[in-house]
Amino acid sequence: MADKNRRKPTEKNNVNPQTGLTPLQEQVAMMLATGETISAVAVKLNVNRCTIYEWQRLVTFQCFLNKQAKDYRDNLRNGLFGLANDALQVINDGLHSESETNRLKTAMWLIEKIKDLDTGQTDARSVLKEECTQEMFGWDGGMFDKKAYSDALQLYGLQPE
Repeated sequence: MADKNRRKPTEKNNVNPQTGLTPLQEQVAMMLATGETISAVAVKLNVNRCTIYEWQRLVTFQCFLNKQAKDYRDNLRNGLFGLANDALQVINDGLHSESETNRLKTAMWLIEKIKDLDTGQTDARSVLKEECTQEMFGWDGGMFDKKAYSDALQLYGLQPE
């Protein structure tokens, strides 16, 4: 059954068949995804704030907004990677500062950032074993599929243990 709070689009003409939104709805979503407030977007695009709130109930708007937010976040992340060398130089300068206070603050900040750094999985065989194990009735361990595991090892060019 459909969610009673979800609204159906009212404008059928000029709807992008890929997104299910009008160009104005897409523009609103893109602006919201970059951190603009609803009030600011409403003023800039001359759209009633209530209309934007209604659009936010549309599944097509929600999905498009989520996609735009993900793309924006990915672009920011890529931009930050581009600044990594500059950031490392600043940290290096702080660690080699003449000021003992600056050196200590920089070192403590660096240790705090690094101490809980998660590197993720490093053992491909363990990951493949987990993928080839089906949970049964919520029990730990589950059912291990040896054939699927063997096929996965072969697919990735890994030798059996």
